[in-house]
Amino acid sequence: MKKTVVLALALAFASQSAFADNILSTRVGYNQNGVQNDTVDNKWDVTAPANVQSTVSAQGTDIQRSATATGYFDPTTGTFKGSTQSSLSGATGDRRFIFAESGVNVADKLRVNSTADNAQLKFTVKYDAKFGNPFVSAPRNIFSSSQPIRSNLADFDVSLSQMVDHPGEGEGSGSWAEMIGGQSGRSWHFAEFTQPAHQGGSNIAYTHHESYSGDGRNADLGNAASATDWSGMVSFTLDVPTNKDLDLSVKFALNSFCAQAYLCNSSIDATNSFYLGVTAIGGQLVSNSGYNYTLGAPVPEPESYAMLLAGLGLMGFVARRKARKTV
Repeated sequence: MKKTVVLALALAFASQSAFADNILSTRVGYNQNGVQNDTVDNKWDVTAPANVQSTVSAQGTDIQRSATATGYFDPTTGTFKGSTQSSLSGATGDRRFIFAESGVNVADKLRVNSTADNAQLKFTVKYDAKFGNPFVSAPRNIFSSSQPIRSNLADFDVSLSQMVDHPGEGEGSGSWAEMIGGQSGRSWHFAEFTQPAHQGGSNIAYTHHESYSGDGRNADLGNAASATDWSGMVSFTLDVPTNKDLDLSVKFALNSFCAQAYLCNSSIDATNSFYLGVTAIGGQLVSNSGYNYTLGAPVPEPESYAMLLAGLGLMGFVARRKARKTV
């Protein structure tokens, strides 16, 4: 079963010649007789639309496994699209599993130019994911395991830090990274073995977990979270020094996993999910990578503004002409 995830960073490029520091990655793998088999496809420092894909399939007399992960990143609009699929049947042991991963990581240096000593940066993260979690068929005589039978995980992490000088001698001297703030969020859906409540009861427990940590929201919803939908928006504002490089780190990722099941499939569908917007308050925001953090909306070119003004002028001229005719 396919699961499609659309993750948009909203990092629209202001210039294709700007330096880019990012990685678009897919990875699939499984364990066979204690040996890990992975297939990876990475694209580094993407400055133009790029695709990655990883696929694996392993068939045996008593077990069948398959996984596919795809990723697409367009830095001109800051859009990431990914799909992951993992399926497993006939597995009965702890080391019989399969997984698929897809994600994007972006590192950037931000600067707020201003005549004042301090300013603020407002961050907004939007997310929208829909989970499909069908029932799992697994051996009935297993009641515990070191890992879930099935796992679907989508998460984001945004953090801002700065380098601070620590004068002195010895190990305490030098420059150190100091966290300014950030926000993370995750939605995790999993099935795990459990002791049945009575004879003949199910040995599988299904759980969905949603949590947030950071300057915009702190919450641990547990099973109060939605079993199918993960959507919303988190905003937070940070006080920052001006005219100084600040280190921004952004990660959006998804993971599909199945283990020791007679039958396991998982899916996620997230359209236009995971956008990041950054706005400077009290100064001008500059990105070292040339990005514009506009929640996925492309920044109009100067020619577009010129055409818009020309169109407004033409509309005004037509309106005045009609007014004269009616007098």
